[in-house]
Amino acid sequence: MTNKMAETPCYTLPIDEIIKNLDTNIDTGLSHAEAEGRLRKYGHNQLEEKEGVSLIMLFLGQFNDFIVWVLIAAAIVSGFMGEWVDAMASK
Repeated sequence: MTNKMAETPCYTLPIDEIIKNLDTNIDTGLSHAEAEGRLRKYGHNQLEEKEGVSLIMLFLGQFNDFIVWVLIAAAIVSGFMGEWVDAMASK
């Protein structure tokens, strides 16, 4: 592939330029040998699976925001002042 393909997203290029850059034929496609060669060179056309986030980490991640800590502090202060309804509503 040329550098222009690497710099520019494929979907913004004209079809004839994409066909030229990918060295393919729009009517016949790739030959079996060419397809196998590209498969060996570039690998399968699939996304890599990433490890998911555990539920506990997802829960703990909610506490990374400053405003959450402000609300927790407001609930604690309300609790110390005896305002239990406000303390429970702050959470």
